[in-house]
Amino acid sequence: MRHLALAFLLGILMLAGTGFAQQSGKPFITIGTGGITGVYYAAGHAIAKVFRRNAKNPPFRLDAEASKGSVENINKVLAGDWAFGISQADMLYKEEHGTGPWQGAPHDDLRAVAALYPEAVTLVTAADAEIRTIADLKGKTVSIGAPGSADQGNVKQILALHGIDPKTDLKLVELPPIDASRELQQGFLDAYFYTVGHPNLSVREATFGSRKIRLIGIDPAITATAVQKIPYLIQTEIPIGFYPALENQSPVPTLGVKAVFFTSKETPDETVTAVLQTLLDDFGRFQRQHPAFAGLTPKMLTQGVILPLHPAAERIYRKEGLLP
Repeated sequence: MRHLALAFLLGILMLAGTGFAQQSGKPFITIGTGGITGVYYAAGHAIAKVFRRNAKNPPFRLDAEASKGSVENINKVLAGDWAFGISQADMLYKEEHGTGPWQGAPHDDLRAVAALYPEAVTLVTAADAEIRTIADLKGKTVSIGAPGSADQGNVKQILALHGIDPKTDLKLVELPPIDASRELQQGFLDAYFYTVGHPNLSVREATFGSRKIRLIGIDPAITATAVQKIPYLIQTEIPIGFYPALENQSPVPTLGVKAVFFTSKETPDETVTAVLQTLLDDFGRFQRQHPAFAGLTPKMLTQGVILPLHPAAERIYRKEGLLP
C-alpha cells in the first residue's frame, strides 16, 4: 500500500507515473532489475545512466534497484511500487495469461517498452560428469533453479522436449544459480541450469574453479520445433569467448527468451517517452555498458516484446522508422 505522503505528490504523479520516491525535489522512479552479478542489473543501470546523461531538465530521477528477478519485478510494477522492470518474456506471457506464479489470475496491466538482449537457457556441467547431451542428465544430480523461479519454467519445458521427467529421471535439486555454481565446484552437483544473458559473472566464476566446466547445447532440430510451438522461445547461441577456461570452445546452440523492459499501462506517456527517447538518442552509449548489449540494434528493441507496446513507445518507434 502506498504511503499517505504520496497523496501530496499527486500532481507530480500525473507527470511521472507510479513507482517513485521523493528525492531532491523530484520523484525518484525505479527500474526493477535482478541480482547484482546478472545482466538485468547491468541493463537497468545502463538505461538509467543514459537517461541521466541525456535528459534535459527531466521531471523525475531514474535509477535501478537490485531484485530477485522477473517475478518480483512484475509484481512490484503491478502493485505500483516500481515504474519499470525487466523480465524474461516467458514470465510476462504467464502473467498476461494467468499461468505459473499468476495461476488463475490473468492481468492486462503491463506494456512493453523495449526488447533487450536474448537470455539463453544455459546448461552448466562438470566435465567429469560425462554429460554431452541433455539426454545424459538422466540419473545425474541437477539443479533446475530456485522454486518458483523463471529458470524452472524454462528448464521443465526443455526437459519435456527431451522426454525427461525431472522428478523421476533426475536427482533433483532446486538452488539459485549463484549457489548452484558453488555446489558444482564442490562436487555436490553434476550440472545446473541458468537462463541468463551472456557474458555472466556467475558462469564465468564457475569456469575458473578446480573442476573443469562444459556448457551443453540443445539440438537445433529440437530448438526449431520448440520455437514453432511456444511463442516466447527463440533460437540463440551462447558465445564462449568470454569464458576462456571452458572445456568446450565452440558457440553453444540453445533456446532462449528475450529480456523485456516493461512498464504499467498506467505509466504516463511523458514518462515512457522521456526514458525511451534518450535510450534511442544515445544508443551507442547503452551498447558500451555491457558486452551483452553490443550486438543490439534499435530495430531489435521492437522484436519479441511478447506484450503490447506502451502507446508512447509505439509512437516513438514509428517516428524513428523502426515500425511500419
